[in-house]
Amino acid sequence: YVGVRSRTRLLVRFDLDHGPGRDYVYEFYDLRKQKFERTNVYASPRYAADVKTMMRKLALLDSCASVTRGQRVPPRCRALPLPAG
Repeated sequence: YVGVRSRTRLLVRFDLDHGPGRDYVYEFYDLRKQKFERTNVYASPRYAADVKTMMRKLALLDSCASVTRGQRVPPRCRALPLPAG
């Protein structure tokens, strides 16, 4: 799995298949409303904009996955800004 987190949001992607045409399952949590991740609100229309923002951050993180030991880390991978809210 891989995830991105802000102070108030958490998006997690579970990779169900590691081959081409992967299948994923997503979970999204509003940490302001829940101290612990108990209710997945990924499909809730109320959070659609937040999910979209966090999905872009996850895509940026994925683009850095090819960096391996001994390689120079590109500046875009050093600090991925997350939304505050």
